[in-house]
Amino acid sequence: MNMASTMQVPAKVQNLSAIRRFVQEKVIALGGDRKVVDDMLQAVEEAAANIVVHGYRGQPGDIEVEVSLEKDGLTVRLRDRAALFDPTRVPPPDLTRPLEERRLGGLGIHLARHFTDSMTIA
Repeated sequence: MNMASTMQVPAKVQNLSAIRRFVQEKVIALGGDRKVVDDMLQAVEEAAANIVVHGYRGQPGDIEVEVSLEKDGLTVRLRDRAALFDPTRVPPPDLTRPLEERRLGGLGIHLARHFTDSMTIA
């Protein structure tokens, strides 16, 4: 059984809240508990922001968001036509180092990994 809902929005920072609301509504409707909803929202928001900022880099484009309940669990897919960026290849930040000694970036991807069971790029 695959129940899916989709939306498409222009890939702009101001549309991240619309993506967040859509995912929240659909995950709740599919029976996700509060922890699942919160974790999913964190991961989706980070991934969508990466598409906007690092993928499209201010160029026009769209993000399609699909929320589905599949036999193996809840899935959120973000589809875009931006330049390929594979966040799964970004090394985790060294959280033991003082903030001023850490490299910039990567914390959002680290959080998305933390809040999901798996992330794939295709």
